[in-house]
Amino acid sequence: SSLRKLSPHFVEFETKNIYKLNISTWFDLVSELRHNIIHNRQVVSAKLLEFLKDNERANLFKEFFERKTTSDGVIIFLTREKFNIVLDRLNEFAYFTFKSLSIDNNLDPTYRLTR
Repeated sequence: SSLRKLSPHFVEFETKNIYKLNISTWFDLVSELRHNIIHNRQVVSAKLLEFLKDNERANLFKEFFERKTTSDGVIIFLTREKFNIVLDRLNEFAYFTFKSLSIDNNLDPTYRLTR
């Protein structure tokens, strides 16, 4: 990814973080799920099933998302608890990206405004 090329800090902590998960893989999963949810009205597609054959992705899916069978097929959904966790991770990973780029460009990652 472009971020890996721009940020050695990101590369260093992409997999060595407090959550012990690969941030890029997690973002890839969220991106693929977003696409599936929007374009297939939550119904799991064959493409998504193929994507989830990878053990790391499948384990992340089980940890953060839910699926159930309906008359339309298997659908993806979030419980309120998992929704809050996903939202927290998106926020934390966005800050991690900002912090990584700031550190690698000798900027203050706390984003303090000077007056």
